[in-house]
Amino acid sequence: NSHYFLLGAETELSPTTVAVVRAGAQVQEVDNGASNSSPYLEATVRSSLSESAQVRAFARYGLEDRNRLISTHDCGQPFELGRYEERQTFRLGLQGSYVASSKLTFFSGLNVIMLGYDGKIGGGSAPDSLDDRVLNFNAGASFEVSDNLFVTGSYNYTKSTSDADVRDYDRSRVQVGLQSSF
Repeated sequence: NSHYFLLGAETELSPTTVAVVRAGAQVQEVDNGASNSSPYLEATVRSSLSESAQVRAFARYGLEDRNRLISTHDCGQPFELGRYEERQTFRLGLQGSYVASSKLTFFSGLNVIMLGYDGKIGGGSAPDSLDDRVLNFNAGASFEVSDNLFVTGSYNYTKSTSDADVRDYDRSRVQVGLQSSF
């Protein structure tokens, strides 16, 4: 269970731009485990560049997915799993959308995620700490084919680098689907 104790502010930077900042403490309680706390911060800026173009930037720092079991072995080494008490996460992102017509919208985004695993639980040859870095880019479009029915398609590229070679990868995905909201 995570509990957040935050103070925040929202301000209008201009008639088309709003900023929101929240900061405080995050307390994690784990059944049959030790509780801990960490600073927590999130900030978002949203702006309408025009009637049809919007952009959003965000940053967030906090703890995620405690007591996590991950593969940590490097190439040429025997397989090894490590369990870590903390996963400190820092996320930066930029998202944008452009409404080309009443039926067609384009969107894209860029995310950078830095993960720090600390507090190894138990023995074994897994490292005491581990860092991962993830870069993600996506772009796509949504087209309304009938009232409240959309065809969406997107391309997503992810590059992960890590202190453990086994966690390094490049991945491309193409997605096509139908969407309806009700």
